[in-house]
Amino acid sequence: MPSTGSNANQDASKGISIFEHYRLLLHYAPRLLRGELGRGKGGGEYLQAQRHYADLVYDEIHDFMSLQGKQVLEVGGGSGVFCRAFTEDFGAELAVNVEPFGLYDVELHWPDRVRGVAQALPFKPNQFDFVFCREVLEHVKPQECLQRCVNEMYRVTKKGGLCYISIPPWHNPFAGHACMPFHYLPFKNAKRLAFFFYKNPNLSRDSRSWEELNVFPITFGRMRRIISKSGFQVLATKDHHFRLDVMTRIPFVREVAVPVVAFILRR
Repeated sequence: MPSTGSNANQDASKGISIFEHYRLLLHYAPRLLRGELGRGKGGGEYLQAQRHYADLVYDEIHDFMSLQGKQVLEVGGGSGVFCRAFTEDFGAELAVNVEPFGLYDVELHWPDRVRGVAQALPFKPNQFDFVFCREVLEHVKPQECLQRCVNEMYRVTKKGGLCYISIPPWHNPFAGHACMPFHYLPFKNAKRLAFFFYKNPNLSRDSRSWEELNVFPITFGRMRRIISKSGFQVLATKDHHFRLDVMTRIPFVREVAVPVVAFILRR
């Protein structure tokens, strides 16, 4: 099991420069659209970008919790970059990544990895101090089980623990993943325009619907209702990309002008 890094920054934020953050956004965004971000040895720049966003997440939660010595669960974490950062940089005692996929690269993937799905987490109740789910729920199908997903996160979070859930509200221009910003159009037209402008190899020409692309509309309002029914208390909402948190508190604006909304929750 990975040990805590000796240079873990447990009790303070990284002091992230907003200017450096915007510079990185401008650097990574076009590469993401062209499908270039993950190319290259060791996952290319994609892993670097994820590590930067791990710093942002800790910057968002550190006023509510230190991760020093904590038990952390990441739901749908892919290669587990966030688990690595939470452990090596911020002192978590244990970080587990639960993923539905069987593929595993020993060089790229975090070793504490469990196969599972969000709607049926393979853990006991009250097991984790911090449960983390970043831009995963828009990929869950069937979408009717979203309430169960959040209920499961509530179940495995310790009483008094934190949960972090982020989503891209569907009505903002960045929510369409490989088809952004054309996802407002019928799928066929959105895909055609995305191919024309980006030629993203990650966008399959065989996809005939959003469901086949594994992307589903989700809104701030719907997510807020699901959270309310789960039992979680909302401590804060964050504008994860633009860092203009006040916009998450303005109805309508938060649905169209915030690329990714993060909900910081207390059980």
